[in-house]
Amino acid sequence: ITDWNDGGSLTQLVSNLATYIYGACFAWNHETNNFKNINIYLDRYIYHNEIAESVIELGKYNLNQDVVVPGMPKLFAMFYGHQLDGLNFDIGSYSDCAALISQKEVLNYNECEKTAKFLDDWISNLTYKKKNNYINELLFEYRLIKHALNLNLTYLRLRDFRAGKKDIEVLLNDLKIIMKDYKKIWNKVNKKSDFKYSMFRFEMLKIKYLHYISLFEKIERL
Repeated sequence: ITDWNDGGSLTQLVSNLATYIYGACFAWNHETNNFKNINIYLDRYIYHNEIAESVIELGKYNLNQDVVVPGMPKLFAMFYGHQLDGLNFDIGSYSDCAALISQKEVLNYNECEKTAKFLDDWISNLTYKKKNNYINELLFEYRLIKHALNLNLTYLRLRDFRAGKKDIEVLLNDLKIIMKDYKKIWNKVNKKSDFKYSMFRFEMLKIKYLHYISLFEKIERL
């Protein structure tokens, strides 16, 4: 049992441990294991909080897609790979057809709305006894998914001429906070030498946000 977290994967230990233990339990003794008992074990001996169900539930955010693609949720593709690439916009009179590149890789408005409700419900139902590293990691994962959702929405709104520089500035400011907090989380359980690899996707997204803000500023001066 392993987790291929190469290339700067953003999965945190709080989720990895759940998959390791689920996989081991069902691989060695699938007939007598059940989700409830495994969650009790996770809460009692690993998390020291009653959060196992919340950890598993958060991983279901991709079920709000119209069509679920195994192994590659649209929001993951949006944050990790697509970002703002393939997006073009004009002065405001019409949409460049090049803006339609990779359309299938992002959530549509309906999927975004369903995902937003799912995340709001999830954070409202999250409870825990005490703050520890696992809680910090779980909340961080939630924030990453929220940022990916807002990135997806901004992408759609830019294509429809319903967003602009201020919207990307909001994303940039949120990303800066995420990057700062991620360093603290990383140093708790990971080796420092690999931090730059895990931070790479954040850095690239930051560059793209800055680039589009600069483009809007140039357009404003036309």
